[in-house]
This record gives sequence, structure tokens and C-alpha cells, in this order.
Amino acid sequence: CVCVFMFESVLLSSHVTAMRQFAHSTPQVFDLQGTHKRSLDRFANEGPHGLCFDGAGRLYVACATSRQVVVCNQDGTRLHTLQVPGLPRAIAVLRRGTVLVSHQDPTGVARFG
Repeated sequence: CVCVFMFESVLLSSHVTAMRQFAHSTPQVFDLQGTHKRSLDRFANEGPHGLCFDGAGRLYVACATSRQVVVCNQDGTRLHTLQVPGLPRAIAVLRRGTVLVSHQDPTGVARFG
């Protein structure tokens, strides 16, 4: 039996990257050598779909189940949430801190900040 998992990778800093394993929808954190550092299991039931980091290293996780973006610090502690009108899919954080979230709703993009 062969299992193939797809990953989405996001660079956190010069030494850490985060990945979301599509098969189980649990964000995983690896260093750049590929060593697994930790799983962010708290998101397993929230339908995580997109990941993004801002310049300060905060992790943004698009959670489809709760229709929100969860903002965490580098160790995965929840700092706050952003409520999205549709099912969030992808996230971008612009240099000045504006957060853009694409979602499944007629308007298509939510803007924060």
C-alpha cells in the first residue's frame, strides 16, 4: 500500500516552514531541513484551508468550518480571529499589515486593516 500526501508549504522565517497536509487537514511545522517540529492539531476540526505568515512571523490559518481566519504566534498560540463572510480559502498579508482573504461568497475577497 502506498499513501501519497500533498503539502502546501509556507516559509515562516529563514529557519522554519509550515505545511498543511491535505489528507488530514492538520497544519504541520517543519524546519528547512525537513525535520518535523510539531503538528498544530487544534486546527484539525476547523477545516484549515489556507496558510500565510506576516512579516512578524504570525501564522494565519483560514478555517472553513468556522468561517474565520485564526491568527497565531510562532508557537501556535491563538492571538485573535478575523470573521469572514464566506468559506475562506486563501490568505495574503500585505507589507503594511492589510489582510486579504479569498472566500466563497459573491464578493469573493474580504479585506482587514
